[in-house]
Amino acid sequence: MPEQPRPFNVRFSWPLRIMMWSMVPLLLFLLLPSLGPQDHRFSPEMQSMSKMRQIVVMAIAYELDHGRWPDTIDELVPDYFPDQAALQEAMANPREGFTTYHWEAPPAPFDELENPSEVVVLREVCAHGGTVRDGLAAFADGHASISDGWHPDH
Repeated sequence: MPEQPRPFNVRFSWPLRIMMWSMVPLLLFLLLPSLGPQDHRFSPEMQSMSKMRQIVVMAIAYELDHGRWPDTIDELVPDYFPDQAALQEAMANPREGFTTYHWEAPPAPFDELENPSEVVVLREVCAHGGTVRDGLAAFADGHASISDGWHPDH
């Protein structure tokens, strides 16, 4: 009686085996950095943009719930930030030379803004209160980026 082949008994040719084994170092090269210790510190610019996005997302939620943007950022407490300390922590700018953020309520409700990605709602404030060039800004659609020059009292 002939021997029955085993299920899943696959034999690879030698060239295929060599090719498969040659890929192991490449896979290790790609996987090992993600398995090792990671540096979770981000640049102050990235931390600042993350905080700005968080604040703007809370303001968008406020606008969706109330039909208008908050006049001041303090209106986000207690419904969107648990208390004033949490809001102050979010408003503390980690970048050197900057203190906080300046809120600018958009002129219209979110669904009436022509292009929310161009409406600045949150800007960095300098420690000395002067004009900032290449400061960070957050926009009504929730994204943050480097903006052109601006003045905090504008």
